[in-house]
Amino acid sequence: MTRSHAERDRRRTIAEAASGFPTRVRVALYGCVEDEAEGTEILVGLRRYATARDWDVAVDVVDIGPKSLQRDHRTQWPRVRELIEQHLLDGIVVPSESHLACDAVERSGLRTWIQHKGAFAEFPLGSTPDRAECEQEATR
Repeated sequence: MTRSHAERDRRRTIAEAASGFPTRVRVALYGCVEDEAEGTEILVGLRRYATARDWDVAVDVVDIGPKSLQRDHRTQWPRVRELIEQHLLDGIVVPSESHLACDAVERSGLRTWIQHKGAFAEFPLGSTPDRAECEQEATR
């Protein structure tokens, strides 16, 4: 029996309500890239990843610029940070950790902050950033 998208959503909602568990996981898709075209491509892949896990994408944002630029100096990251701070997101999906942190101190701080907020970060392409990648971008 083939069900419509609306019917699947209705059945999922009923099942979630009956289970007593919270609603689906809410995530942000985030990337830091050199140009908009790359950003669009990355968001498509991240959305596919989140959808395959049945996560709700609450927001998708891209910062255009070098990954070596600290997160708080980027234009879009503060928006994601604020949503996590307000517990409006359960986690973030980022291609790799290098999009958020380039060195061990930054990684440690990021991981501690995410854990402290009760959130998670998912890195489909890997969790350990390539320092050479960050340094290469910084010299461009």
